[in-house]
Amino acid sequence: MPSPYTLRGNDRLIYFADTGLHAYNTWEPVTADQFRQHMNDFADNGIDIYSQLTFSAGALKPGLFVPDHPEFKYWPNNKFQSLVESGVQPLEIMIDQAHKRGIKFFCKLRLTDWHRKRSIAESGFIGRHPEFCNPDRKTRQTLDYSHQEVRDYHADLIRELSSRFDIDGITLNFTRGLAYFPKNTKVDRHVILTDFVRQIRDVLDDQTRTGGRRLQLNAIVWPHLGQ
Repeated sequence: MPSPYTLRGNDRLIYFADTGLHAYNTWEPVTADQFRQHMNDFADNGIDIYSQLTFSAGALKPGLFVPDHPEFKYWPNNKFQSLVESGVQPLEIMIDQAHKRGIKFFCKLRLTDWHRKRSIAESGFIGRHPEFCNPDRKTRQTLDYSHQEVRDYHADLIRELSSRFDIDGITLNFTRGLAYFPKNTKVDRHVILTDFVRQIRDVLDDQTRTGGRRLQLNAIVWPHLGQ
C-alpha cells in the first residue's frame, strides 16, 4: 500500500542523538577535533538533519554548553569539563562542523523526562518550584504543563539556543515521559500543549538567519490510536 504522505524538500534522513555522546563517542582528553569527527561520521553516512539532545530532566544534558540564563541548570560533564573551562562550547563546534558538511543541526528537548529525584542544587528550576511539578510523580519529578511558567521556562531555553547558536531548528520530544498533566485533569488539556507548540513556533519566528532562513520545528510523538 503506498504511503499517504508526500515528502517535501531535500531532507530525507534525520538522526535523533539521544545523549550517549559523553559516554560512547568521546575519549579523554576530549578535544574539539573529536566533536568535528563525530559530525563527519554522520555526514559520511548521508544524514541530512542531526538533532542533538541538549535538555533532559529539567537540566542541560549532556553538558554541551554553559547557559547564560540563570534558571537553566548546567550539569557539569566530567569528560567535557576541561574543554568547556578553556572557553570552548562543544555545541558550537558541532554546529559549525555540521554546516561545513552540509548537515542541518537541530537541538532536541526531552520535555518530561526525569530519571530520579535530585537535590534542589542539582535540579534547578524543578527543585526550586515544587508548585509547578506534577503531584502524581513522587519519586521522579516532572513538570506540570498546566502552568504558564513551565511553558515559558522551555520557551526561554529555546530562545537562548536559537539566538545564541546558529542552529537550524528545534525538536520537541513528547514521548520520553508522558506525565504532562495530573491524572485527574480533563482530556481537553491537549489544547494547552497545542498553544505551547504555537508559543515555541513564535519564538523561532522571532529569530532570522542569513537570507531570511526560517528556523524549523519538528516533534517526536506517539502514533495516533487510529493508525
